[in-house]
Amino acid sequence: MEAGQVRARWRDQRRQEFFKKEAWFAASLVGMEVRGYQPTDFERERLARSLAARRNPAAPEAVAVSAEPRSAERVPESGGAPAPRPQGSDLIVGRLVDHGAAPYGHDPKQPMSYFVRVETARGDREIWGVDLERAFRQSLSTPGIGDEIGVRSVGRQPVTVLAPKLDAQGRETGQAPLDTHRNQWIVERKNFLDERQRMAEVLRNAETPAADGIRRHPELEGSYLQLQMGRALAEQQFRDKAQREQFVDHLRSHIAQRIEFGQPLDPVMLRGEERTVSPRSQDRDFQPTR
Repeated sequence: MEAGQVRARWRDQRRQEFFKKEAWFAASLVGMEVRGYQPTDFERERLARSLAARRNPAAPEAVAVSAEPRSAERVPESGGAPAPRPQGSDLIVGRLVDHGAAPYGHDPKQPMSYFVRVETARGDREIWGVDLERAFRQSLSTPGIGDEIGVRSVGRQPVTVLAPKLDAQGRETGQAPLDTHRNQWIVERKNFLDERQRMAEVLRNAETPAADGIRRHPELEGSYLQLQMGRALAEQQFRDKAQREQFVDHLRSHIAQRIEFGQPLDPVMLRGEERTVSPRSQDRDFQPTR
């Protein structure tokens, strides 16, 4: 069997599994019995939470889940480079329900993409992005189904894709290259991101001595060394004290944001040691899990 046929069969199986699960959940919400599908313990717990929320919609932690799957939420894959605090960088928090490769919006006519579905306090939320597959492969905290996770867009990468070429009547006549941007994502366990946020707050505080910051979070040693090297570079490049301080402040903010967003920490290097490949750049064996 050719590789293309294997991929097509895997996609069909994945799509059938997805719709079986959604059908079971939707039918169970309205009290219908469904045969031919064996839900996991997490799926049963999720159903129980949803039924409880329907009985008590005013509860603070109520989860309003529609019997119909929510339409896909698409994050635009175009635009310029992100600012220090990108508009689209808000952290999406919830329990991981499902993730995997699928046609965009689960529409067989759409191109393949990757989705993540999380159960939030306001209901299920589905995020789409090709880079989400890489984010799962290279996650530093290896989240699994049922874990509380955080999903965040951390930047955009320029890419060239083939887009439909239309005539004056709107009919597709072929394809043409299109320069656009693709969102880059981080997917980590929530407790991992909470710890990273605490570390970032320590580094952001310029009044905290480096020794104290490292004592509280030894993992920050490489980040403080990078900040020290940046300060030395500023001494060489700028005569004006205000410019030197501004440079160091910008560098501190940049490093702290990378830490908060869950990106790899700067390694500690000995004199003459070459920089090693970042842990996040090394893919591990990965298969989407139910």
